[in-house]
Amino acid sequence: MDSRIKFIVGLSFFIILSLAIYLFILQTFDPFNLDHRKLERYDEHKEFIMANRGSILDCNGTILVNTKQYYQVDIDVNKLNNMAKKNKISVTEYYKQISEIFSMNTTLTTKEVYDKLLNTKSNTIVISYNIDQNQLKKTSDQMRNAGFNVLIPVFNSSKRVYAKGTMAARLLGLTKGRTDNTSFHTQYSYKLEGQNGIEKSYDADLIGDYGWRKMKKDARQYKIPIPNMDTKPVIHGSSIYLTINSEIQEILENNLTKGLNQYKAKNAIGVIMNPNNGDIIAMAGINENDNKISDNQLRGLSNMPTQFLFEPGSTLKPFVSLLAIEKDLVKETDMFDCRTWKLPKRTIRDSHELGTISFRDIIVHSSNVGISKIADIIGNENLYQHYTNLGFGSSTNVNLIDEYSGRFSKLSDWSQFTLHSISFGQEISMTPLQLANAYCVLANGGELLKPNIIKKKKDINGKYFDIANKRVIRAISSKNAIQLNNGFLYDVVERGTGMNTRFENIKIAGKTGTSEKAVDGKYSTTKYIASFAGFFPYENPAYVMVIIFDEPDYRYRFGSSSAVPTFKNVLEEMLTLPDCSIISEMKTNNHKVIIMPQLTGFKTEDAKKILKNKNIDYQIFNEDNGVYVVKQYPQAGVHFTDKNIVSLYCSNNEDEVEITNMVDKMTMPNLVGLSLRQAIHLSKILKINLIIKGNGHIVSQSVKAGENLNYQQKCVVVAN
Repeated sequence: MDSRIKFIVGLSFFIILSLAIYLFILQTFDPFNLDHRKLERYDEHKEFIMANRGSILDCNGTILVNTKQYYQVDIDVNKLNNMAKKNKISVTEYYKQISEIFSMNTTLTTKEVYDKLLNTKSNTIVISYNIDQNQLKKTSDQMRNAGFNVLIPVFNSSKRVYAKGTMAARLLGLTKGRTDNTSFHTQYSYKLEGQNGIEKSYDADLIGDYGWRKMKKDARQYKIPIPNMDTKPVIHGSSIYLTINSEIQEILENNLTKGLNQYKAKNAIGVIMNPNNGDIIAMAGINENDNKISDNQLRGLSNMPTQFLFEPGSTLKPFVSLLAIEKDLVKETDMFDCRTWKLPKRTIRDSHELGTISFRDIIVHSSNVGISKIADIIGNENLYQHYTNLGFGSSTNVNLIDEYSGRFSKLSDWSQFTLHSISFGQEISMTPLQLANAYCVLANGGELLKPNIIKKKKDINGKYFDIANKRVIRAISSKNAIQLNNGFLYDVVERGTGMNTRFENIKIAGKTGTSEKAVDGKYSTTKYIASFAGFFPYENPAYVMVIIFDEPDYRYRFGSSSAVPTFKNVLEEMLTLPDCSIISEMKTNNHKVIIMPQLTGFKTEDAKKILKNKNIDYQIFNEDNGVYVVKQYPQAGVHFTDKNIVSLYCSNNEDEVEITNMVDKMTMPNLVGLSLRQAIHLSKILKINLIIKGNGHIVSQSVKAGENLNYQQKCVVVAN
């Protein structure tokens, strides 16, 4: 064999052997650490699909809360440069076009985008981390139409959007983003989780679950389409329809805010329900400092209608009278001595002596003495069982997170004072929702219902589920007993402490409440809760409403002077809504409108003559022991119809006569000329801290007459 041929054959054999050995070493020992490159080329990857959190809507389908997804948007600069070379166009010209497209469809300016593109030195550049899904679609469409296939969008985060601002903020709650490591090549999934309110209570329905699909990528990280790869379908969150009517919710919140400011209260709370099915139409709690904090902080606060505990005061009296009627223990015409009642270790009194009055008028004029005597007739066990049946001391199971149960002592823990105390709303605490739900019993004919806050739910396929139904917990009373008892509450509005609620063409029934707040185990003389609970229209109730003011200014401590006007304002605005069903049921009556005359300070006989001359019906309390009128309902200047009955309260105390108008106005009276005895008596009633210098009659005072009074206002008087 020729030597040259042998050389070529030998060399070829050597090269082939060397190559085989080299490949064997590469395959077996990986001296260049190429395994990770193999994984990039051949290993499977998961592409995650983020779930949309479900929306929250009101009962009419108005969106209250929805979700926006935000993306990180990059530009493939390398691909853009290649396009410019291929088309023989300056890459800066492309930069300008892309910058203009972004500025037209996002909040970014042309200069911001252009500067980023012009100054980049990498193959990709991040244009923004916060392009929402709508902006991304518009930008992508326009970029595609312009021939730029260079966008690289990557999901970044989600954010809840509140369509009505801070309306129902405490009820709706808020969410917090959470990123989870999936332990699959360090990829992550992103979720919005509910922290409180509806968002937390129904998080399992709203949150959904992310999906993924497996794929392969080549060495340049481009996706390789391979059929039949494993996938996990994404499950988007369901939408939730609340029973809340956003228009009525807004009316309620606006009027609570106005009342909070007008009456200088610490908190204002309201609940509106449909008594016939238990739906919560509106619920809100407003704090005096709400406007000083951020929106998200506000959404993180407690939902006061389900978490604010208070002693309901006189709003509880109708449930005592209902039980007495149901068990046929008291007749409507039975009379009770409601003068101050002195018991061993306790005295029960009313704000004004009522004398001997009927069972009906005990509710109409809110007598603590009278309702305590009725409670005596009912007895401990009966009243305890009745309150328990009404749900007091237990949560309503409305399915809102952290709902409070209230406080109602076991019968074995009652003291000798408990029976009387709970009859007029002391020694028992509840939430505003519990009180509203109890009043639904009065309005619907005797059934205790489970409140509904969710009307229905809808999955991503448009299928409705968990549709709310009326759920009766138990029957409380017969319709006949309810009907008679509700007549008492109608009279409260027509001629009692709730007269300021009256409407010309719609009948309302309800009860006022004024309760002293318990502080450190004792009832405060400076802090009160004013309330009114009622329902309307009286003949066929469609709504129950509870209004509460926590620690209003001393002048507005009575439910009749704060909660009642707010109740009326809410109702007036509800009647203006175009879909309000009450409008069609209202009956127009041609009643004569009368302006209530000033009668306080008049002798009783003179007041009676004035009312007779005006053809006004009236009733007088304590007439046998009273020469002067010291209190009147309605107050002077109030408009009412000739179908109303005026109530007058009498006394023989001349000092009480002189100060009646001053007490109502809660302004500094003119003390000059009064005796020290008169001035001291007046200052006690008006809660004025009187500092006296000298003896005799008052000749000067440090606070001018007519100035607004603060609680325990200091005033130096000089007597001579």
